Amino acid sequence: MDTRNDLGVVTPRRRQDRRALQRCLAVLGTTLLAVVLLPLAACGKDQAATELSGYTREPVPDVSKVVLPLADGSGTLPAAATKGGYRLVYFGYTSCPDVCPTTMSDLKRAIRTLPADQRGKVDVAMMTIDPDQDLPERLTEYVDTFFPKNGAALRASDPADLAAVAGAFGASYSVKPKADGTPEVAHSGDLYVVDDRGKVVLQWPFGVGAESMGSDLATLFARQKSASSQ
Repeated sequence: MDTRNDLGVVTPRRRQDRRALQRCLAVLGTTLLAVVLLPLAACGKDQAATELSGYTREPVPDVSKVVLPLADGSGTLPAAATKGGYRLVYFGYTSCPDVCPTTMSDLKRAIRTLPADQRGKVDVAMMTIDPDQDLPERLTEYVDTFFPKNGAALRASDPADLAAVAGAFGASYSVKPKADGTPEVAHSGDLYVVDDRGKVVLQWPFGVGAESMGSDLATLFARQKSASSQ
């Protein structure tokens, strides 16, 4: 049976049925596409959320054999973190006017963003690159200012020992006397994240803020948990 449209044109019923079916299929196709793309978009969002602000090196530096000399002379500390934790190693000096205190302050705030159980698995070790000026008591007081419970002051009085430890991490520094006799000190500003195997799994250059460092640490702990459950 034919029908007339609003303009009075006669349209066969079969043609109307075919067009209706085509419209239905188009709507169904759009709906299915949305269902497929939704989990893909969610997956992309999850991947972006786990991107790290720091960077890694290839091959990954292995400092498992490195021992860190404690400033008070009581012994040494392994570069590797305690089981399930992370040791954050930094090379700086106490009279640094800006880079060192900014880094320590940001790191302190970053660790505070972690849950209590994770905070207890993170410790900080700062090694002075200017041992002539940073005597043990002064260095210990400096580190305790930022990390009274989870900080370790490191100092090597022998220049060769200092160079060996810094070289293992890839840190650079120089201490040269100026014309007035005072030292001119320069150093790289990276923070090194070491896992319990003694691998430097992440580095933060100077300028990575507290929020980003805290997020990176949370991501590392999440990845660690995921790997252990597999």
